[in-house]
Amino acid sequence: SKKAAGLPVVMVIAISIGPRLSTGHGLAVVVHRLVARWFCDQRVSAILGRMHPGHAKEQAAPLIVTADEQLLEEIMRLCAAVGVTPVLAGDIPAARRAWGEASLVMVGADLAPALAHSAPGRREGVIVVAHTLGTLIWSAAVQLGAEHVLQLPADQGELIEALAGAMDGRSEACLVAVIGGVGGAGASTFAGALALAAAGRGLHALLVDADPFGGGIDILMGSEDVEGLRWPDVANAQGRISGDSLRRALPLHAGLSTLSWDRGEHLEANPAAMRSVLAAGRRSFEAMVVDVPRTFDETTLEVVSRSILTIVVLPENVRALGSAMRMLGRLQQAAGDVAVVTRTQPHGLNGQLLAARLGVPLLARVRSDRHLSAAIDAGYGPLAGRTKALRHGCSKVLDTLGLEAA
Repeated sequence: SKKAAGLPVVMVIAISIGPRLSTGHGLAVVVHRLVARWFCDQRVSAILGRMHPGHAKEQAAPLIVTADEQLLEEIMRLCAAVGVTPVLAGDIPAARRAWGEASLVMVGADLAPALAHSAPGRREGVIVVAHTLGTLIWSAAVQLGAEHVLQLPADQGELIEALAGAMDGRSEACLVAVIGGVGGAGASTFAGALALAAAGRGLHALLVDADPFGGGIDILMGSEDVEGLRWPDVANAQGRISGDSLRRALPLHAGLSTLSWDRGEHLEANPAAMRSVLAAGRRSFEAMVVDVPRTFDETTLEVVSRSILTIVVLPENVRALGSAMRMLGRLQQAAGDVAVVTRTQPHGLNGQLLAARLGVPLLARVRSDRHLSAAIDAGYGPLAGRTKALRHGCSKVLDTLGLEAA
């Protein structure tokens, strides 16, 4: 059948005989585990393909497509503000020639309908820019696959942010969100360990605490006494934040920069502040891990919608499966790729079967470590001492993400 076309012969046989076996039969369990593992491997391979489509090309200049002199002058002023020199296209043929190679495409409202009608092909990094917004502009933006429709001068901050990302060449920087599939799953611990493991590979890594009610992830990392910015210092920031300035101002401990909540009274970061922090982080770090709460407010959605991968951490038990099934429906509406990391339990569910039931790939299974809690309470962090299982799980995830040692 067409469904079996891409499966190895042994998998086709397994699928064929599996339903005929008694559910209590040992071979039936083996069959289902084999099938679940094969499908999970395929999903992981698909994620890898999207994350690493090929070798990165030399960073090209952004492209401006407009014949409106007033609009062009305004966009050029913003380009000069971030030190980038764009390519100009004043007509459709010129726009189509430069369409595929540009790092960012800014399409003026005057040429957007005609360019959309010419069907230049879908690509990332398209922004439609206008002084006034009308029905035709929105229709053209949809046809072009535009990520934003910006009105100048009101939205110039967002355009500057996009231009800065194009200039730095880091629009695809590795941003990973980590969320618990059920309460007490250990998501914060895994997020901290993953960021530490990235720093251990020599990467410039940033751990962001997006849970104001989590008590402060700096305590989990053993860095609560290290001086530097905390969320209350940037919680109301808007517009562009300098990436280099942010990196210099954040606490640095064990080679890892951390933006954590403190124990004060300020308990909210607006979505604009989170957007600015993430944009600055993408420009200045090589790996970013964000510990997000199990609440789907605007700030959480801001994180997962911008992440290259959202990792759901959950223990291998029935309650966690039920909770994760309910949460995934909401999460996948905003997130791109979603995968799971499971924490093994004695006589618990099989991780491969759990991931297959959720319909997402399994990145790693981490064995519970009875020494971990004591190490964290003592201020040694999540990768101290004998936490080999957690370290190995983080290594598997980093390998999947293609984050090799610097």
